[in-house]
Amino acid sequence: MKYSIDLEPPFAYSAYWYAIGLGLILLAILLRWLFNWIFKRKVESPLKADKLYRQTMQQIDGADQSYRDRQLDLRTLHQKLSKEVRQYVQKMDGLRAQSMVYDELCQKARPDLADLIGDYYGPEFAYVPQADAAASVAKAKAMVDELYQRTLKEKGINRAGRVKTWINDVLGRVLRIAPKFAAPAVLNLIKGNSIAWVQRIEKAAEKGNLDSYSVRGQMSKAVRSFVRSAAGAHTDAEGFKVLEARRKSGKPAQAAAAVCARDFYDSDFMYRSSYNPGFAITKGKELIETWV
Repeated sequence: MKYSIDLEPPFAYSAYWYAIGLGLILLAILLRWLFNWIFKRKVESPLKADKLYRQTMQQIDGADQSYRDRQLDLRTLHQKLSKEVRQYVQKMDGLRAQSMVYDELCQKARPDLADLIGDYYGPEFAYVPQADAAASVAKAKAMVDELYQRTLKEKGINRAGRVKTWINDVLGRVLRIAPKFAAPAVLNLIKGNSIAWVQRIEKAAEKGNLDSYSVRGQMSKAVRSFVRSAAGAHTDAEGFKVLEARRKSGKPAQAAAAVCARDFYDSDFMYRSSYNPGFAITKGKELIETWV
C-alpha cells in the first residue's frame, strides 16, 4: 500500500517579531551594563552612596540599642563603632581605613577620622574601659553624616568629571591616529576640555561644595585624565611614563610642571593635608597649559 504524505511548510513568523525579540535582547544587555556601571562606583553613585549611608546608620543604631539592652559591653560597642566608621570611609573614599593603624591614620587620613579612632582606642583596649557611650555613638554618626553630605555636594562635579573624562578619552583615541598636521588641533581640544574641568573644580571649591580633600581628589582625576589623553596613552601607567620622560626632558617649564604632576598619581594624594588644594589647582593648570 502506498501512502501519500503532504508536508506543510514550516510556521513562519513575521519579520517584526524577530526585530522585537532582537530589540529586547539588546535592551536587556544595555540595562545590565547600565546597572553594573552605576553600582560599581563608590562616591560617584548617589544610589550606592544613599544605600551605604542608611545601612551604616542602621548598624550604628543597632549597636547603640544592643548596648542599652546590655547585650554589648562598652568595649565591644566601641569596637563595632570603629569598624562601621572605618568600613564606611573605605567604601566611600577608597582610603584603606580598615587596615590602617592609628599612626597611619594620623599621617595619611583626615584628622577628624584619626581623632575619632583615637578616642575609641581607650575604651577598646583599656583594662577597664571608660567612656561616654552616647557621645561615642554621636561622634560616629557625625563622621558618617559629614562624608555623606560631602558626597551629595559632589554629585554635580562628579557627573561633570565623568563627561569630561569620556570626552578626553575619545579625543585621546583620535590623537593616536591623527596625522601630524591635525595633532595640534586635537591636543588643543583636549587642553580646552581639561581646563574647563579644572575651572569647574575651582568654582565648586569657592562655593564650598568641595572640601580640601575633595579638591585634591578631583584634581587628581582631572590631571591623570589629561595626561593619558594628551600623551596618547591607553592607561594611567603609560601616561605616567610619558610624564617622567618630560620631567627628564631638560625643558624647564615642562620639567617643573611634570615634577609637581607626579603627586597626582599618589593613591593617597587627596589625604595629604600638607598639599594645599589651591596649589593643586594651580599646578594642574600649569601642566595643562605648558603641554606641547
